[in-house]
Amino acid sequence: QISPARDVQTMMTIKAMAGLSSNSVQYHVFELNYVMPKFAMYHCVEASQLTKKPEGYCSFFLSERPHRIWAWLQRSFIAIDDQMQQPQTADRRVVLDISFISLRTNEPLCMTMTTEHGGQFT
Repeated sequence: QISPARDVQTMMTIKAMAGLSSNSVQYHVFELNYVMPKFAMYHCVEASQLTKKPEGYCSFFLSERPHRIWAWLQRSFIAIDDQMQQPQTADRRVVLDISFISLRTNEPLCMTMTTEHGGQFT
């Protein structure tokens, strides 16, 4: 299943057959296993590309260094560039600001981490 129904880590097996022509008798089979991360159904976007803001939010304190949060984001989501690690906001307290779009529901997901109180995550 290419689009998992829930946010779970999934193994994707890709098989490709290659031959000299479409009517070849012998084919070489290339096989690749790829582990799709848990949140593979969220696409990373720039905040300016969001058509709407999330309706609700949750704030909590996370006493973890920002680069460790960034490493978790890169392991758990697909195609996050290192350039996106730098917040695009003028507020110096913001150490992490990243936005996603759900590929299932087209709903936005925004994550922001500030230096307030040792690491406020919203």
